[in-house]
Amino acid sequence: MRMAAVTSSGKRIRAYRSERRSEQARQTRQRILRAAHAAFLASGYAGTTVHDIATAAGVSAKTVEAVFGTKRRGAQGRYRRGNRR
Repeated sequence: MRMAAVTSSGKRIRAYRSERRSEQARQTRQRILRAAHAAFLASGYAGTTVHDIATAAGVSAKTVEAVFGTKRRGAQGRYRRGNRR
């Protein structure tokens, strides 16, 4: 029996079997990372909200939280990737 992947908060992660959907998910993640980077530069970490990042990325705050979990993890994701695009 195959086990579903789960996030740290216990939510099931939907498996992507479609190349198109996988690419869309990758692009969404990149938009969120770029938006977070720009917001952190403009307003600082403390002055940036998940809502700010979501609005700039064109997604909902719930999408940002589903992808990264927390603002801190999003910032760490951007830091680990540097300026690679």
